[in-house]
Amino acid sequence: MWRMKLEVTGAARFEDYGGSVGSTFNPKGTVRWNPTDWLVLRGSAGTTFRGPQANQVARNQITSLAGIQAAANNFKSVDIFGNPNDLGPETAFTYNVGAVVSTSGFTASVDYWSFDFNDRITTTPAQAIATSVASGAVAANGTRLANCSSIFANLITFQGGCVQGTTTGFDISRVRTDWVNGPGIKTSGIDVSVDYKTGLFGGELNIGGQGSFVLDYKFEDFIFRGQLVQAGYQAKGFTNYFRDPQTVSPFRGTAWINYNISGINARYQVRYVDGVLDDRCVGLANCAATSFGPV
Repeated sequence: MWRMKLEVTGAARFEDYGGSVGSTFNPKGTVRWNPTDWLVLRGSAGTTFRGPQANQVARNQITSLAGIQAAANNFKSVDIFGNPNDLGPETAFTYNVGAVVSTSGFTASVDYWSFDFNDRITTTPAQAIATSVASGAVAANGTRLANCSSIFANLITFQGGCVQGTTTGFDISRVRTDWVNGPGIKTSGIDVSVDYKTGLFGGELNIGGQGSFVLDYKFEDFIFRGQLVQAGYQAKGFTNYFRDPQTVSPFRGTAWINYNISGINARYQVRYVDGVLDDRCVGLANCAATSFGPV
């Protein structure tokens, strides 16, 4: 006779980073319920905490190169400075709920997951800062005139300095970025898995597949120095060339068929990644590349 099972577990973690980061207490709870012998219902919820790394709070800088849009996509130096004064921790609330069905060689599961990040540890957006400063009229070289009185002007190093009405985005030499606690992210999705096993001609046949659907991947407005430097956006379904978190496909999946007999195994597998749009083309009537995929 089958007996209903219920499992409830809890855990907690305490960490003390010291200094300006401080300490954290993060609880987590999980529930697993078997109302029948073929069905499992499960869920979990908890909080997480991520302190900044040593290089992110040190008084140093790292220099990289990036194609800056405001400078006609020419590669310019991007200096990333540590933040020893007020870089705090990143926190998140996460939860998931799901179910598993298993009977006669067939197993299927579906899980909904959600992550809500706050005070995300990130760098100020170099592209958005450069575009904000070089935001004047279009100059003869195709870039825009620089606004030397911009609140972000001191983050840009121009060749020959910044001269109002003369300096353009093409004159950008370096862009300064800093480690900060940036805007939050909310992302959610559904994971699905199906698997079937059965005997066939003295061997074992296995057919299955799994996939992940991204339902939401939304970034909040990026406020820096009291100003909106980058409007919030939906990252799902876009290449996200010059913004986090780069390409986010709405769906990724894998399917397979496998046959094993006497230790000899034959397998065929396919992988599918849903196509995405080029975010550089949003709002443009004519654009060379508007989509990628699917593959």
